[in-house]
Amino acid sequence: MQAQAPSRQEPGSAVEAALLCIPQSPSVSRVRRSASGASVLSPSPRSKPPRLQLVLDIDHTLLHAAHVPGGAEAVPIDGVHSFLLDNPRARRQDRYQVRTRHGLHSFLHEVQKFADVHIYTMAAKSYTRKVLNAIDPEVRLIRGRVLCREDNQPDNFSKSLSHLQPADAEPAELDEFKAAYLVVDDRDEVWDNVSRPHVLQVPAFRAFDSDSQQAHIPPRVHDSSAAAWEADGGGGSSSASSSSSASSSASGGFAMPDPTLMDVLRVLRRVHLDWSSGGEESADRALDAQRKGVLDK
Repeated sequence: MQAQAPSRQEPGSAVEAALLCIPQSPSVSRVRRSASGASVLSPSPRSKPPRLQLVLDIDHTLLHAAHVPGGAEAVPIDGVHSFLLDNPRARRQDRYQVRTRHGLHSFLHEVQKFADVHIYTMAAKSYTRKVLNAIDPEVRLIRGRVLCREDNQPDNFSKSLSHLQPADAEPAELDEFKAAYLVVDDRDEVWDNVSRPHVLQVPAFRAFDSDSQQAHIPPRVHDSSAAAWEADGGGGSSSASSSSSASSSASGGFAMPDPTLMDVLRVLRRVHLDWSSGGEESADRALDAQRKGVLDK
């Protein structure tokens, strides 16, 4: 099902053009071209170092969004985005606050060096648009496809990497697509059986007391130093599975990056190296070889 192109140029229209909706019929397994005519990004030719096709979930993977009861004006909190979302059933606007994992922008910048980044979320289109406008309004960090539900579309289906594949791809091309894809999600049970081996599951990120309360966490200090992201994703293991809260300790005036993002970047770099160098025939095979690494509990 195609996303509708924006009717006028306005802030966030680039995000709107990237949005695609998940097919509602189980028999439709692939997303068509967007209204802008752009096709789904394909893996780079094998004559060059191939790029991973990295698919990211949103909620509790990259960020935590919380509904502010009553839609009241949110108290400004450093590092927290706020937006209003129409609620047609209640005939009102609801306010949400969003906090990303610390260092998310730096993480995405590093990942872009060897991967094309896509979004696949069960969230509705209106919500997805608002979130992406808040964290990446100019589409500089997340430049691939964005899959989400139509507003009012049920979420009783499984995520599938087949939804990202072009409808006119040949069998050999589909094999290349499958070999290049990797997923980062806090839940692997929402993916179909074919896609699940490609999923790197991470601890759920929670920055708020619940999904319907404002944040009660200290403001952030300065963004993390770029040096923390160099050389194998930041050095030794950071025990991501035991640290999924939003708070970070400060050192020398900088807050350390989210430990889960550090560990994910480390694994992604190693997976890409193993796969692109020919050590493994596909990204999911390379991931399987790393699965007993720092992210395993």
